[in-house]
Amino acid sequence: QCKQPYVIGAGTSGGVIMHLADQATPQELRLKGSPSGKNYIGPPGPAGGVHIKTATGAMLSINDAGITIANGKGAVIAMNGPAVTINNGALAII
Repeated sequence: QCKQPYVIGAGTSGGVIMHLADQATPQELRLKGSPSGKNYIGPPGPAGGVHIKTATGAMLSINDAGITIANGKGAVIAMNGPAVTINNGALAII
């Protein structure tokens, strides 16, 4: 049994109040449906995946187009369709 449960509150616009990764302040999030039929939870705006960015610039983005991972210092790995691209085309694997 959890002694410190995470409380998810009701938002003022129909969403829920939660913290996003690496965010000190909670914000209102919404359940969103994508054209592919999958559901996501995130800040208001169009559906389409998960985007996490740290204060140092490191980033992880997952959506219908693919997956992108960046370290915030110039290194990027992008997986879109059948292709993997490293450092914006310095190496492409198809």
